[in-house]
Amino acid sequence: MESETSNSSRETEDTQIAYYRINDACINCGNCLEACYVEAIEKGRNHYVITDECIACGVCSEVCPKSAIVENF
Repeated sequence: MESETSNSSRETEDTQIAYYRINDACINCGNCLEACYVEAIEKGRNHYVITDECIACGVCSEVCPKSAIVENF
């Protein structure tokens, strides 16, 4: 029987992968952090990162001034 995947992420055997990722174009403005109402964005080493709490709503990508938030396929 196939397992269902959640709306927030694709699941592999060992891990969940967020549907969106933040690339190196991120300028750390914080717009995404403030826009995410499920608090799925955290400060990373070089730029913000999207956690597996992401529900794939896309709000973060809409507010990014550098289009640094892209689908994670």
